[in-house]
Amino acid sequence: MIHKYSEAKSNYVKNKIKITKWKDREYIESLLYFEKWVMGEVTGKLGHGWGFMPKVYESNCPEEFKAIYTELSPKGYKKYLKQKKEDKKDEIEENKEFKRQEKEDLKKQKFDWEKAGGK
Repeated sequence: MIHKYSEAKSNYVKNKIKITKWKDREYIESLLYFEKWVMGEVTGKLGHGWGFMPKVYESNCPEEFKAIYTELSPKGYKKYLKQKKEDKKDEIEENKEFKRQEKEDLKKQKFDWEKAGGK
């Protein structure tokens, strides 16, 4: 993908361009790509090995993630945080259910063990 640095949308990225050397442009390119993702212009994987959006990008570049997202899509950022909170709640419930099922399975296995003459 060819990036047009002059088409940066956020002030955050525009300011980063001003202080970044040409040899470090991959960093700026990843920010430009993230801008496109926030604006809904691209989906899926972020280039330069950054991984799937948005979780990996958020964990690798938390300052950039929040600054760009809140500047370009404050409502989208709030929606993302709400969904993230709901996902965490669901994950906790799934883990509880998994542990409960695991405990139940172990109990059944022990019963079967004893039925087979095990001690």
